[in-house]
Amino acid sequence: MEKKTAAIIIAATVLAVAVVGALAWMMPPDIEEFEVDGIGYVTAYDQAVVNGYDDRSNDLVIPSEVEHDGKTYRVSAIADEAFKDSLFLTVSIPDSVQYIGECAFLDAMVSSVHIPDSVEEIGDGAFASRYIRTITLSDDSRDFKMIDGVLFSKDGKRLIAYPAGLPASSYSIPSGTKTLDGYAFHHNYMLSEIHIPSSVQSMDSTFIDVKSVSAYHV
Repeated sequence: MEKKTAAIIIAATVLAVAVVGALAWMMPPDIEEFEVDGIGYVTAYDQAVVNGYDDRSNDLVIPSEVEHDGKTYRVSAIADEAFKDSLFLTVSIPDSVQYIGECAFLDAMVSSVHIPDSVEEIGDGAFASRYIRTITLSDDSRDFKMIDGVLFSKDGKRLIAYPAGLPASSYSIPSGTKTLDGYAFHHNYMLSEIHIPSSVQSMDSTFIDVKSVSAYHV
């Protein structure tokens, strides 16, 4: 519970910096938790952070705004581990969300995720689920791009997520990639070999639970 609360505060503070500037680090937000339609939220600087989902529905639709105690909050972030092990099969993320936290969808049963243009930052392992087959972006995404079904930063230097459901048995990380996110290949059972270019400078917990890979080529 303490880890979950800390993750919520971190997500709220990251969001607050985007909303009110660096001064937010010196003014921690008052955290208030509530639930609407099975979705858990915390408030921070007139914004709302999604921090969980209790409804065992096949579909999750996150609203762009949520009302609580007569006040309307803009839903601007998804906290770390918010949907860990959740059972929903589809998810709709609104254009209001700017931040998706670390391991936000860790082992959630959702098969595909669409990232709206509003998202500016994605934490390590945000899409680390054995069930995710596809990640999509719109053509107007400013901060991210897809390369052969794999999620990268817009400049191509950071590999964020390799969907576990991609059918390839071999993958060559593009030359010029510098960072491999934590859990980027989490629970991948399809790959048997991965080629890592010399441009890669940083990787930490990137290949957690990648049991089928028999060869890494550097």
